[in-house]
Amino acid sequence: MRISLHNHSTWCDGECTPEEIVWAAIEGGLSHVAITDHLDSEKLRPLVGITAETMPDYVAEARDLAAQYADHITVLAAVEIDFNRERTPFDLFATPARAEEVLGALDFVLFEYVQDPYWSGESLHAFLEFRKNIAAPVGLAHPDLMVTFSTLLPEAAAGVLAENDVFLELCPSRRNAVLDMAKGGDPEEMEREAVRMDAEYQKVLEKLEEDPENPDLLNRMDEILLSMDPRVPSYRTLNPFVDAFFDAVRGRGVLLSIGTDSHGHWEEVNEIEDAVEFVEERDLTGNIITNHRWQR
Repeated sequence: MRISLHNHSTWCDGECTPEEIVWAAIEGGLSHVAITDHLDSEKLRPLVGITAETMPDYVAEARDLAAQYADHITVLAAVEIDFNRERTPFDLFATPARAEEVLGALDFVLFEYVQDPYWSGESLHAFLEFRKNIAAPVGLAHPDLMVTFSTLLPEAAAGVLAENDVFLELCPSRRNAVLDMAKGGDPEEMEREAVRMDAEYQKVLEKLEEDPENPDLLNRMDEILLSMDPRVPSYRTLNPFVDAFFDAVRGRGVLLSIGTDSHGHWEEVNEIEDAVEFVEERDLTGNIITNHRWQR
C-alpha cells in the first residue's frame, strides 16, 4: 500500500528527473512509483507537456528505469490530462484508435479537473464518454469529491466509478486540499479568502517557474500553504456525503490509488502517510489498485 502514483518530472513542470523520483521512492520504502507528467496543455505555457511525438521517448525512459530498478521497486509510466478542450488537444484520445496510438503504451492515465468549474473542467458525463476510448486503466486525479460528484448521491457516485472501471486517487498534498466548512468560521468569508489565496498561489507558482530558487518566493509559498487552513484533503472532508461515499467505495470495490502530485523537492514523492492512514481507518486496503494490478 506504500505507493506514490502521481509525480511530475523534468519532462514537464517537475523539478526532479524521473530517476531522482525513483531514487526517492526507493529511499521511502515504496513498492510502486509512477512518472505521471502532463499531456500537453495550454496551462503549462511556456513549458510543453508530453506530446504524441515525445510519448515514445517518455515511456522508454520509464521502462529503462523499471528494468534497472526492478529488484527494488515497480516503476510505472502514465500521464495526467487537463480535462478542458480549450487547453488540451482532445483529438489525441477522441477515438479508440487514436487513444491507442498515443496512450496505448502507458500503464494508466489520470484525468484532472473533471467537472471542476474553478478550472473549467468538462463534465463527468463527457469524461465517461472519453474513458471508453482508452484501454489502459483510467483514474481521477486529486478530485474534489463534493464537486466532481455534485449531481449524484454517494452510492450512485461509487457505482459510476465501478461500472466504468475508473479508479480514484487519494491525494494528501496541500496543493490540492479543499475548504472544509465543518472546521468552523464564517463560510462566505472562508470561501472569499480561499479564492484570494488560490489566486496568489497560482501567481507565485508562475514566478517560481521563471526563478525556482528565489528564497522570497519559496518563503511566500510556504506562508500561503500554511494560511490555507482549514483545508484538508478532499477525502478528509467532514461531510455526510464523503462518509457515505467511501462506505460505498468499499462495498462496490472501487479501486484507489495514492498520489502526492509532486512537482518539487524529491521528499514530496513520499508524503503519503495521511492517505495510508485514511485507507487503514476506513478498511479500504483491499481497494488499493496495486493489490489488483502491477503486483510485484
